[in-house]
Amino acid sequence: MDCPIGGQVRVTESAAEAVAGDTLRLSTDFTAAPAGCQFWQGGHEFTIGGDPGVREQTVVVIAGLFEHFSIKGTVTGSVDWQLAGRSDSCGIDLVLTGEPNLSGNEPAWAGTLCDHGVNLEVQSVPGTGG
Repeated sequence: MDCPIGGQVRVTESAAEAVAGDTLRLSTDFTAAPAGCQFWQGGHEFTIGGDPGVREQTVVVIAGLFEHFSIKGTVTGSVDWQLAGRSDSCGIDLVLTGEPNLSGNEPAWAGTLCDHGVNLEVQSVPGTGG
């Protein structure tokens, strides 16, 4: 896939579903490996690269008519970045967990992003009353 200003991102993806009784399990696996990918953000031109890049794996389980709904996933990897003569690497190690329900228990991402601890709540998941 072409990047906005130049370079490319190699994307691989797979998805699978499995049904057992009244339970549906959806699994996804995406990898993005940027190579000289250039884009503008906040008035600055960035270039990113990375091998292997970033991998996102997610599993969603739905039982009955949304009587139980859970989501678990990970985002791992690393990208190298360049900006105005500066450069560094940004490691990514995030875990997504949650069992959204009508009482407001929403999924959250937690882990590290570019050597910073993060804990992000997902504000709303479609179909869960949020």
